[in-house]
Amino acid sequence: RDQSDQVKMLRIGSLVVRAARKTENTLYKRSNQSQTRPSQSIQKAPLAVFRRYSTPAAPQSIEHDSNVVPKACCSKKPKLETKPETQHPPAPAQQHHQKHSSMSVSALQLNFWKDGAVWKTAAANTFRCLVGCSIGDFGMLFYLNSFFPGIGMMPIMAISMASGIATSVSLETVVLKYQQKLTWKDSFSMAVGMSMISMWTMEFVESAVDLGMYGGGVNLCDPLWWTVLSVSLLAGFLSPLPYNYYRLKKHNKSCH
Repeated sequence: RDQSDQVKMLRIGSLVVRAARKTENTLYKRSNQSQTRPSQSIQKAPLAVFRRYSTPAAPQSIEHDSNVVPKACCSKKPKLETKPETQHPPAPAQQHHQKHSSMSVSALQLNFWKDGAVWKTAAANTFRCLVGCSIGDFGMLFYLNSFFPGIGMMPIMAISMASGIATSVSLETVVLKYQQKLTWKDSFSMAVGMSMISMWTMEFVESAVDLGMYGGGVNLCDPLWWTVLSVSLLAGFLSPLPYNYYRLKKHNKSCH
């Protein structure tokens, strides 16, 4: 019995060894087949295809033509155009802050009176006011002195000043009508609503200079009267100019 058992054990062991060898051989064959598949596919591939991918292409002859531009071997990426940064207008809050900061400057400070653009605008407005006031003032002064000298100098000066205000308002009404394309009613109401302080100051200074230097009379043949007229016009222009600058700088309002 012991010998028969030993024989059975040997047979079982030999069977196990054979099965292990068979599985080992099958696995080895499969691994070899997976490794040899690319080479077999290359060998089985047609020769023309193999030459196509293995041998470099012959350089083609390019006919030189001035109209043909040769293509680059490497495609370059187009450069992205960077647009310049546009400066956006400040926000309404910033505009309000800037306006508030400019208005907060006191008129007692020297920097308040250093704005050249405001001086230029104020001078132009004052000159237009001077033309309108002077036409009515000196025109009425000449008329009353020539035809009604007996009414007295003070009434003549008062009527002349009122005439100067009237001609200034009339001139401004015409300018607003054709420049701003307004109606006659709106142009007149806007002209009347402008600064009367500037016009009355101009009229008062002009009449005071004329009255003090020449007695309020008018003599077109006297060179001295023309000199007095020039001084009177200059004084009438300079007297309301700082007020017009202040009004335009502080409140953005002009006399005209």
